[in-house]
Amino acid sequence: MKTILQLCAGTCLLLSGFIMQAQTFQNYTTLSTSTTLCNDEVRGICIDNEGRKWFATSEGISVYDGINWETHSKATGLGDKVTHCIAKDSKGNIWVGTNVTVCRVVG
Repeated sequence: MKTILQLCAGTCLLLSGFIMQAQTFQNYTTLSTSTTLCNDEVRGICIDNEGRKWFATSEGISVYDGINWETHSKATGLGDKVTHCIAKDSKGNIWVGTNVTVCRVVG
């Protein structure tokens, strides 16, 4: 039985080398935190009903609409600057978990 399992595991590893190939990206842009994310420590990502990307970071929330960036922080009403998670509910509301509270983001 042990030999059969080793043979199966070896075969899977051998086949995975043929199936999995590295992807090469031809067109990409490198963005910096000075013009985009409020912090580069991303803790969660969510996409809203309009297709905007929401990034929970250790310095607040960054929202990207495909062209422009917007930031939500404690200064703009977020419960705390440190965010741990972000999610969209069935009604399309965005919820953020911070160090001290759970917030529904409006806007």
